[in-house]
Amino acid sequence: MRKTISLLLILALITSSVVDFLSVKAEPKTITVPDDYPTIAYAVGNATAGDTIFFKKGTYEGPIDQTVIIDKPLSLIGESAESTILNLHPYYTETWILTQSFVSADDAIIINANDVKLVNLTLHSISEIRVNGDRAQITGNNIQSGSTVKGLIITGSECNATNNAVLGRIDLSGSSNLISHNSFYSLILQSSDKNTINSNGFKYLQLHASNNNTILRNNISYENVQYVIDISNSTNNVFHGNRVEVDYWNTNLKLGVQAQNNTFYGNTFIGEDELVVADASAYGNLWDNGVYGNFWSNYNGTDIFGDGIGDVPYIIDGNNQDRYPLMKPLSEREVFERPFPTLLVVAVIAIIFAVTGVSLLVYFKKRKH
Repeated sequence: MRKTISLLLILALITSSVVDFLSVKAEPKTITVPDDYPTIAYAVGNATAGDTIFFKKGTYEGPIDQTVIIDKPLSLIGESAESTILNLHPYYTETWILTQSFVSADDAIIINANDVKLVNLTLHSISEIRVNGDRAQITGNNIQSGSTVKGLIITGSECNATNNAVLGRIDLSGSSNLISHNSFYSLILQSSDKNTINSNGFKYLQLHASNNNTILRNNISYENVQYVIDISNSTNNVFHGNRVEVDYWNTNLKLGVQAQNNTFYGNTFIGEDELVVADASAYGNLWDNGVYGNFWSNYNGTDIFGDGIGDVPYIIDGNNQDRYPLMKPLSEREVFERPFPTLLVVAVIAIIFAVTGVSLLVYFKKRKH
């Protein structure tokens, strides 16, 4: 009897181990919508970690008055962003004050998992896509959030948002994220570190408690905002090769309280009237990299040596100056490969030869006497 019980226990353990092994080794599968499941909710609900949900061209409705919650590593991939549309319907309330309507809505999608991908989809809603996880890949999507104050919210690290068109804002928290080649309304970096913001087009940038970020090659342009770049409580950020353009009544930059040790070089600042950098004084920010600074559309200095750098600094205020202002905007290549100042070197060599020649002439004359 005891032998029988022991054998049964061993068999049960072996069976359990085999089941666990098989479940761990199960291969990820691809679920096709609408072939396998007709709706977003059914496809997400029946997928397991690591699966891919492929949406054929078409329009698909999300659950009514519900947020789509993704709580496992999944890849949601559309056949093409232009023709694969997910209509999302989160719960919302509408309030009227006089003739003005105000809508308050839950998030359209919440991602509560790492390693989730959203690729080649049009995500249409009145609310936001919220990513709470690391290593998310948000690529090639058209995110229509219904408002410029809503959009894509990323709270995680090592996430990648690339080649998306976002009607509203991107709000980024976390570290080591890449925001690249997107178009959107505004970008807010807060409580973030070591992010790269590269080659995007947008209208407004705000940094708050955000440090060690690299902001490069972006086109930032707006006509009706007080500060196109607004920085506060943020340090050690590098702004390089950006084009910042405003109309005549606006200010290019605001460096708020405790915004210090930020570096600006190779940027192009364009305005129709006098350019002003607000609140820049006494915070230790640098306006050049020791070799070249920025192009300022209202700089009227000269360039005697013809090296593309102004002969006198561009004065921002009593405590801030661009020591090497550019005479014209740098090209894409020049931003990262500053050309060798040939004319300057030739001029310096000529001066050295002239001084040496005069010195030798004086020396030999003295020897004759």
